[in-house]
Amino acid sequence: MKTLDLPHGPWKALLTGTWSDREISYHENPDKELLVMIYDRRGEDIRGMVFFMVKLFTLDGNMGTFADNAGENTILVHKHTPTYKGTFLAVTTSPEYVKFSPRELIDAADKHYDELEQRAAEARKKSGDYSVKLIEARYSQVKDTNELFGEPLAIPAIVVRKEGPGLVSTQQTGRLHLGITLDNKKAEEPIKSFILTVLHGKDTARAMQVIMEGCVMSGVSGVVFEGFDKVEAPATNTDDYGKYMVEADPMGMPVRRFKPGADYFIPLKILNKELFGDITGAGHGKEVELIGRALEKAPENLNAVIASMLQVKEEESRYFAARAVRLCRLLQLAYPGLFDGTLEPKEIVAPWLKRMGRVAIVNTEGVSAPIRKGLVYAALRTLYDSYKKEFAGGEIKVVVVVSEPELYGRGQSSIDHEANTLIKMANEYGVGVCIRAESEMDIDPDIRLNSTITIQELESHGASVREHSKNPYRISLRPTLSAE
Repeated sequence: MKTLDLPHGPWKALLTGTWSDREISYHENPDKELLVMIYDRRGEDIRGMVFFMVKLFTLDGNMGTFADNAGENTILVHKHTPTYKGTFLAVTTSPEYVKFSPRELIDAADKHYDELEQRAAEARKKSGDYSVKLIEARYSQVKDTNELFGEPLAIPAIVVRKEGPGLVSTQQTGRLHLGITLDNKKAEEPIKSFILTVLHGKDTARAMQVIMEGCVMSGVSGVVFEGFDKVEAPATNTDDYGKYMVEADPMGMPVRRFKPGADYFIPLKILNKELFGDITGAGHGKEVELIGRALEKAPENLNAVIASMLQVKEEESRYFAARAVRLCRLLQLAYPGLFDGTLEPKEIVAPWLKRMGRVAIVNTEGVSAPIRKGLVYAALRTLYDSYKKEFAGGEIKVVVVVSEPELYGRGQSSIDHEANTLIKMANEYGVGVCIRAESEMDIDPDIRLNSTITIQELESHGASVREHSKNPYRISLRPTLSAE
């Protein structure tokens, strides 16, 4: 890879590779600072990249107390081998999505360099308070920098880290900027307050986008099943950013779009006969009873179910087995591949990097209401089971947006009941849920009672906010960073 001709360089290519299916490159300038880019490609074209910088220090002194108080955007790396023992501090800028254009990259380089110097100064000041000596990499002993830069895994470890099947946010103490209060103060709430969000009103689109942007920028991924058609592009009108105290630049959200049957599935392993009957619309007759027996054997696809039906020997059941075969083949024609795959949590919530999430948008165009319920349930169930298996904590890792009234209301079917139960339990393992409803009274009372934040969107982008530990207050929702 060529040297980058950007400010504060020249930036010499140090390392390139792939991380979470994204091309990533590391560049070093003469001061041994790093520039990191994770690329957003569409085929051979580069649309943009997540961009940030890193300043490295060697440390001398007692790391224990300093490690907990080094400040935001800092990472400690210890290296201990039979021949070397040392500790390094990496100070990073806040990752930003940058469009692929010379002007945008030059501006980003200047902006991130200024931020890097500011954060480095803060770290130096803190080190004095804890009797720790920080030495910039450019002034460190050659043997120390060789140990760091010569270790193939050391540099990626500084700036990229995945935990469990998805992402553990490093900014749980961060705050999400919602807008401004009626007395022109910044309206913010902790990210962790959005683990169970109730969002209601006739039009909740602006509030949903503001919430999702805040989550993504804080390392929390999202899963949505409608809308968000333009969020990959940055907002074009920034006239009101100052009024609403918006400090970030316009940015398109990192997005991956999923197509049911191609790369998003309803795995048969999460279904029983009741759920299968509800999701497919087949009801609960004798043929679905037979399919239920096949589901107990954990078939991988509908062909395996069909094979099981063809083996039914009982005379009184063969007619219904034939109906079950016809039902499965109709499903294959109507929704090719939808029931023939597994859903991988890391594919749904794969982050762009340690401090930035991503939005998974599942295409539901032309999908019937029962199947749509199945798509939402598949996300909830798969994420819940996976994080539970990993013994993941309750820190928010992903927010699933649920807009199907029966799934959070008082629906009587099995799919409605199962999804409603998952919504109530999911936050135990960090699976956040955002309920979108026209009226708050449409929502199950237990969900309303246990919601961590409730937002009612009003006319002209006004909103009423009720965080569970505070009194309600009114705000004006901020403009979005991405296109609406």
